[in-house]
Amino acid sequence: MEKRKKKKITALILTVVMLFTGFTFFDNGVEADTSEDDSVSFATVKSITDFRNYIDNNNPCSSQDVIETDWSGYSDVHKVQIPSDGKLLVASLAEGSHVDCELFTNFALTSELKKVGGSVSAREEIESIDVKAGTYYYRGSRWNGTGSITVTTYLGFIPASSTGVMYSDTSVKFDKTNNVTPQAVTSKKDFIDYVNNDGAEVAQDTIETDWSGTSDTHSFTVEENGWLFVYPLAENNNIDFQLYSNANLSSMIMTGETLEGTVEEPHVCYLSAGTYYFRGNRWNGFNPLTFTTYLGFMKDTSRFAVTSNTVSDDKKSATITFSGEAGLIRVEKGEYDPAVIDDKEFWKTKDRGNALEGTTATVTSNGEYVARLETEDGYYVMIPFTVSGLIELPSPTPTVTPAIAPKPTATVKPSPTVKPTTTPKVYQVKVAKKTITVKVKKSVKIKYTVTAGYKGKVKFTSSNKKIATVSSKGVVKGKKKGKCKVTLKLTNGKKAVVTVKVKK
Repeated sequence: MEKRKKKKITALILTVVMLFTGFTFFDNGVEADTSEDDSVSFATVKSITDFRNYIDNNNPCSSQDVIETDWSGYSDVHKVQIPSDGKLLVASLAEGSHVDCELFTNFALTSELKKVGGSVSAREEIESIDVKAGTYYYRGSRWNGTGSITVTTYLGFIPASSTGVMYSDTSVKFDKTNNVTPQAVTSKKDFIDYVNNDGAEVAQDTIETDWSGTSDTHSFTVEENGWLFVYPLAENNNIDFQLYSNANLSSMIMTGETLEGTVEEPHVCYLSAGTYYFRGNRWNGFNPLTFTTYLGFMKDTSRFAVTSNTVSDDKKSATITFSGEAGLIRVEKGEYDPAVIDDKEFWKTKDRGNALEGTTATVTSNGEYVARLETEDGYYVMIPFTVSGLIELPSPTPTVTPAIAPKPTATVKPSPTVKPTTTPKVYQVKVAKKTITVKVKKSVKIKYTVTAGYKGKVKFTSSNKKIATVSSKGVVKGKKKGKCKVTLKLTNGKKAVVTVKVKK
């Protein structure tokens, strides 16, 4: 830190000299800072899916800072050295997504490359930034909330060239210290019946602190993909159930208020194989409060499976046969990622181009694939499979017939006008105001516009429902004093953000 202060003082003196002498340096690009090797580490991965797996499986983060200042403030500055051209992946994780990541190309932090919005989970959208080989600097920038806040930053890197690259281990690692086991169930009804018939809870904690505090942290392992059902029970819903994908509790993949019984719907979350962690987070009330948790897990393989994967004799195609519950099956080329199970864009739900008429798919190229069974109960099933060994012939070069020169004529008719090829529309959403103010218990509607011709839905989400909620129509309701962000997102991934200030 002392060396960093000296650098800043030197930079300041140099800036003053430049102002008085009129002498100017021009920045010709990013140059590596080799003064000392204090750069943070990052995961070298092949895809964003790999990067999510890296975070989920308790691999080390690039940095973790505590910002003590209320409402706004910065973390320490960290340096990262990128060895080659490629894509830098950034996940800035903090409670309420209240800390953004600011990425710079210079030590003085005057040339900002990108500001990456904060998130609470690696399941959310991961920012991908094209970068050149060189040295970069980043810091966490807090924009909301009181009390200290921890920001955990994970960096990933996808090299432009894979030649000689040593990739990070992103395989699933099971934590053997887990202390609870979810009840195996075959449906949501099965889980509700289990709880109603005096089935055993997986954990019961007493939170002694008034108003705020957390229970013990518990962990469990699932060795297959599937749906988790949760009944977290507490008096007056004064505790939030929090589910994390990693042991340092930085990637929260689900949160929900505690319930008062099975008359309410259980919370649900789609999980891939791995180890998960949960706790109760108290936010209200006096005196000790009991937090009881029931878990049920419905695995995919009993509902949907690949029964055969056969390459044809001529090795030009593979036939994949599925079995399981009744429903529509879709097949897409891509990596298995729990974050896409409900992604309409990934599954191209507007058409049936990837939908099977029965239970058999014919595939003509090698690669990773994902199949999804759309079940009547709405708890879709998603399984990965790989096709290899096919002979993929290059596309034939079209034969060009030489043009025959026409005989000269007295009158030459003009060629018909060729209409230019139209570029497909990229639908965007824009808000009238980037900041709105609403009083507690009052409501205000977000004014926005979408590119003409858009036929999909606009999804509204609040970064902190305790500050303000937002309806499916864009109506924001103030809950308590503070600030949060409301995100408007189209089905093509384009989005706009509104900062909401709630006043008394």
